[in-house]
Amino acid sequence: VVLTEYPRPDFNADAYFARTVFGSEQYIDLVATPSELPFNISRLPTNDPVANMRRTKALPKASDAEIIDITDLLTSVPSGWCAVLSGPGGSGKSTTLQRVAQSLSNMLEIDDSSPLPILVRLNRYRGSIQDLIHHALGIHYGHWWSIPGNFLLICDGLDEISGASTQKFLDELGDFLQQERVAAVVSVRDAGLRHPVSSVHFEHCWKLTPLSYRLCFQIAEKLLPPSQYSEFLKEFRQKVVVLGPELLTLPFGFTSAVRSFLDQGSLPEKAETLILDVFERRLIHNRSRAHVLDASLQEVPDITLRRLAEAVAYELRVVQQKAAVEEEVAHGIIHAALKRIKEAQVFGAETLSDINAMTLVTHYEILRSHVDGMMYAGHDIVADCLAGRELARNWRMRVSHLESTIAQDTWVYASPHVLEEDKFDFLETVCLVDIVLGARCAYIMGSTYYAPIEVKIMAMDDLTSKVMFARAATAMAVLKSTACLERLYQRKSDQDINRKYHAERALSKIGDIPVLEESLKHNEPLLGSGISVSGGSFDMWRSAPPMVRTEIARRALSSALKSGKENVVLSLRTIAAFGDKSDIDVVEGIVSRTSNLSTFYSAINCLHELDN
Repeated sequence: VVLTEYPRPDFNADAYFARTVFGSEQYIDLVATPSELPFNISRLPTNDPVANMRRTKALPKASDAEIIDITDLLTSVPSGWCAVLSGPGGSGKSTTLQRVAQSLSNMLEIDDSSPLPILVRLNRYRGSIQDLIHHALGIHYGHWWSIPGNFLLICDGLDEISGASTQKFLDELGDFLQQERVAAVVSVRDAGLRHPVSSVHFEHCWKLTPLSYRLCFQIAEKLLPPSQYSEFLKEFRQKVVVLGPELLTLPFGFTSAVRSFLDQGSLPEKAETLILDVFERRLIHNRSRAHVLDASLQEVPDITLRRLAEAVAYELRVVQQKAAVEEEVAHGIIHAALKRIKEAQVFGAETLSDINAMTLVTHYEILRSHVDGMMYAGHDIVADCLAGRELARNWRMRVSHLESTIAQDTWVYASPHVLEEDKFDFLETVCLVDIVLGARCAYIMGSTYYAPIEVKIMAMDDLTSKVMFARAATAMAVLKSTACLERLYQRKSDQDINRKYHAERALSKIGDIPVLEESLKHNEPLLGSGISVSGGSFDMWRSAPPMVRTEIARRALSSALKSGKENVVLSLRTIAAFGDKSDIDVVEGIVSRTSNLSTFYSAINCLHELDN
């Protein structure tokens, strides 16, 4: 018997791809733009010549395109690299990674030199990546390293690892990436992490972009009958500011809006109502088939089910700080949730046993089983919103849990439901941990609560630490109060280059038109002359809301058509990404009269995109 360091595993590729569900038939093609690494995530420099050589391999440069097909990009990450995919909750990170895995599995069928995709859920990380890999591949004995070929480790949810273990995970991942056969992709929320982590292997970070109006309307046209389509567009335009473009331009938010309109003939007045409508539709659907339950459970009141769902989401997102858990952990969560609503004397809860509660939780899809053996709470945004209501009742008990970023949206959803007499204490507590999160909560709670947090933000802005005044600028952009905007405009003219940069970047992110028009004016002649542009004001332009960029670009093209201005490459790229068929006439006018080759080719590409 010959013992080897890496014995051959019992891996069956056909069985692996057959049992693993990647992607979705209803997948929306998402795109991304190059971005800075999220807060508290950094790349360490390296003097390793091999690592530096790998970095010369071609991935699209920041200035090569306004937007990038993220699936195509992530399937071609070179060995030794770790690409980072960021975006807010509900932006489609997990779905995109599933799509990457599906694409690679399809490529393997025709080209065995393609890397084997290994999709691992980091909420299962317990100190060993190897255990995650073996679980994903269905390996019971042997070692995955003995499988021939290359690998792409697709790691979903860096922010779902407990704080102390995140750096350990990255160090362990780095050991694999030093080998010639491994590349990696890691997803994380764009809010970043509470504690700093770093890796020499981080290279590019790509942030998923919101849906463009063009794509939103194309989706609506497919989902809605013609008789309702125009009415929906009218309602959508009216409510987009009230409900928040941040929510409505997420795949989850927009599809939820379409379903809500189909059910009710209108859109709700509050974002929270739109989110909870998803749960209510699920409740109604599963209520219609309650006859399959025992007679004693068929008439459990809706109020009991809602409070049970809130308590389960709270135990999952806030107490456990997870997006998903093993089934045995789920049993403990349900037990704790039932105990919680019984202690609150919720109507209908007293007669339920743990087994009853488990039956209700699965029947009403409060938690769902997945093929990976984990139980999930449907969509994270819905879970956070439900959990927020329970957190509002118990937030003082969970202050220590603010150290985790996974449930930070839950604190935002909780903020309007906190008792009136406790709201200032609530904000003070949140701000002590995260000033940006505090600004988000204050913004939701209303202008009555702005003054105390403005004092804290201004004090932080006066500090000399770059990290501190950068966070202060972000918080000011979130709060958007008169005092905060005035300070950002003041800092925009600051002699300190770093303060000026962070102020302009913060203003760009909230769609400040003068700052963005200045950025466009600066970058158009550079791109028009064929210069490769990245960083600085170019990144500010890309970080701005797509809808604002689109309107500015439209005005710039119309003006150029009248004035004869040649350099409009960035405007054309923006319209190619986010415009619609109404832009075709202006772009055709640019094509017919420009003598600038960069502008001409950008306009031709723009027409191609608009016509598809």
